[in-house]
Amino acid sequence: MSRGRCCAASSRSRGKQPDRRLRQADRILLVGRADSPPVLSRFETEALGAGLTSAATELVLVHPQGTTRPTGTRGWRAGRRVTTHHHIRHGSEADMRHLTRRLTGRSIGLVLSGGGARGLAHIGVVRALEESAVPIDVVGGTSMGGIIAGLYALGHDSRSMLDLSRRGFVKMGVQPLMDYTPPIVSLLNGRRAAAVVKMLAADTQIEDLWVKYFCVSTNLTRAEGLVHEDGPLYKWLLATASLPGYYPPIPVDGDLLVDGGLLNLLPADVMRRLGVGTIIGVDVTVRQDLRTDMTYQDYLSGWPLLWARLNPFARKPRIPNIFGILSRAVTVNGIYHLESVKQSVDLYLHVPVEQFELGDWRSLDRIVEIGYESAREKIAGWAASPPERRLPSVSRSA
Repeated sequence: MSRGRCCAASSRSRGKQPDRRLRQADRILLVGRADSPPVLSRFETEALGAGLTSAATELVLVHPQGTTRPTGTRGWRAGRRVTTHHHIRHGSEADMRHLTRRLTGRSIGLVLSGGGARGLAHIGVVRALEESAVPIDVVGGTSMGGIIAGLYALGHDSRSMLDLSRRGFVKMGVQPLMDYTPPIVSLLNGRRAAAVVKMLAADTQIEDLWVKYFCVSTNLTRAEGLVHEDGPLYKWLLATASLPGYYPPIPVDGDLLVDGGLLNLLPADVMRRLGVGTIIGVDVTVRQDLRTDMTYQDYLSGWPLLWARLNPFARKPRIPNIFGILSRAVTVNGIYHLESVKQSVDLYLHVPVEQFELGDWRSLDRIVEIGYESAREKIAGWAASPPERRLPSVSRSA
């Protein structure tokens, strides 16, 4: 537990002269009623505005009982130099425990890797966490991991995640033939994938989520990774999962954003920078993938391959399609660096989903079940151990 000093101030503070408690504090909490106008108090303008302290300032918004989802957080953050914010419901003991863990450095973060349809296994891991009553205070991820993390931050449990995934990825589909477009920028126009993400995220702003959330994308223009902690959830979910070459990149102020897996496949480093005390990392990548039984020389025509797929009597050569090749190219850098990432998390879980293709969305139930079964016992044993004995642990499910 942190031994530092904390100074709390209400948004209704009348401007009492700051004393040495303010000067000695290493953290300042601004507590406001979320249903009140987000005006600056005299304490904020006179004490904090005068630069009397260099302590980190955090915002706590207290919502009325029964609030389904926060709104207007951006207005509260505007004009305030806060490092982060917290949402709690008045009278909610669970929310207070969540806030206490965040403030004392004992929060638990869940970070999820990318992996296409294999990332549906994250839903099974969430189910195992629920059964062991492991509270998640911060959640984030890359690509498909970012999407599942977003569903968690929206307040969905594993059952509703499964239902939404069935509706979106299976019934609506993200790779229909009608989305093919002249391959000038991408193979698909991305219309159906955007519709699925819009259905999942609606018009939610990340800062209005109950649970602290982030996802990552890759800025192709500037060759750097980006972390998205606020703004439209829908837009950043599209960016984190925009497979370059397959889907069009997401334009932002003239820059082009694509799948975060290019640079950060399992963003445990981002989670650590957020001050999370315990990190659970879930990895659905495959160490060896994309093999072929074909031999060819300097070039390869797609016409014989197309005919072999259409002809029910022809031999089907074993060779990956362009989606698999592009997906593997995006993740290979992250897989190469996973060894160091594993050492940076407190509980590492690798889910064995090698038998499924990256676009095998119709195997939803089987993939989710494998995620659950591979993580259930490991999480239960880890959760049952005393906190002081929860040393970094690596689980490699065979």
